[in-house]
Formats: sequence, structure tokens, C-alpha cells
Amino acid sequence: SGVVEATIYIYENVSIYTIGQQAEDLGIVANGRELELYLSKPEFARSIQKGAFDLRSDMTIEEIAQVLTGQPTE
Repeated sequence: SGVVEATIYIYENVSIYTIGQQAEDLGIVANGRELELYLSKPEFARSIQKGAFDLRSDMTIEEIAQVLTGQPTE
């Protein structure tokens, strides 16, 4: 089972639910709901960026959230 790489597209006013579903459909996360709950934290929810984001299935939920919110990863 190799690592899945996929691009998530985030548009204006897209819901966190939709982002989670996209990630799950693409095979980036096993459970979109987990990502959805993580992104709903106030520090992430208000800073989700618009654009195209390259994600990998070996990234943690936290790393994915940091990419989607434009926060520097450690």
C-alpha cells in the first residue's frame, strides 16, 4: 500500500464537512469526520485558505490542518 498523493481544492465558503469528505474520497484520510472535527477548532476554522493543496496520506491530521490553514509546519 503506497502513499496516496492528491490535491484538494478549497473554494470560497466551502464547508469544513466538504473538505473532510474530499480528503476521505481521495484517500488522504481514512475518516473525513476526524479531519472535519480537527478543522472546526477555532484556530483553524477561521484561517482555512482558498486554493489547491497537495496532500499525502502519510501526513497526520495535524499536518493536513496546518497545510490547509497556511500555517508553517514544524
